[in-house]
Amino acid sequence: MLALILTAVLSATPAPSHTPTHINPCKYEDGSGQTVCIWDAKHMGNGVGDSGMIINSPGWSRWVPLSHKQAHRLSH
Repeated sequence: MLALILTAVLSATPAPSHTPTHINPCKYEDGSGQTVCIWDAKHMGNGVGDSGMIINSPGWSRWVPLSHKQAHRLSH
């Protein structure tokens, strides 16, 4: 499932119909407590910084940079 999310976000081609169009916003800037979430830096925290998707799994975490437009579209 994480591969599908990454493919939809990073691919220039249209996403398959079964790919989620909404990912919950992060409750915390580091995405703690969530498996996958979106940090929309323009609308969250102090309004500055980088937007991205955070993917957490036991033992590792991954930050996937997103443009503000991508983050906003996925989290709203």
